Amino acid sequence: MDRVVPHELALAASADSVSVARRYFASIAREAGLPALVRDSGALVVSELVTNAVLHGHEPITLRVTTMPRTLRVAVSDGSARPPVRRRRVPGRPLSVDARSADHGRGLAIVEGLAQQWGCEPAVQVPGKTVWCDLVVDREL
Repeated sequence: MDRVVPHELALAASADSVSVARRYFASIAREAGLPALVRDSGALVVSELVTNAVLHGHEPITLRVTTMPRTLRVAVSDGSARPPVRRRRVPGRPLSVDARSADHGRGLAIVEGLAQQWGCEPAVQVPGKTVWCDLVVDREL
């Protein structure tokens, strides 16, 4: 079946938006009948991408979830044109020397590990960017 089903949710630049986005994603995943592994991976990438937009971006923030045959795309747009920075961990060294940020900075590495592909594109009509990733679905939606 060749159908593309887009879903979109506007979010505030607030920590509460992460849980709102996860619940929204969960409802889409249930409705689409996504396999458990895709639901779990999708919920995690939604959390990471929305968290990054809230912490490092600007409003407006928008979550887009698009179900396609054999692919699920999660995209988060925000009003900052600054692209995300994927931190690389050096074995034997902490990710950050700042203790306050020691638990941050792994979001894009998590997205990269779960997604078939991911990227960042500048917004076309307004200032900002969209960070997206594609997850493989083992069956047609």
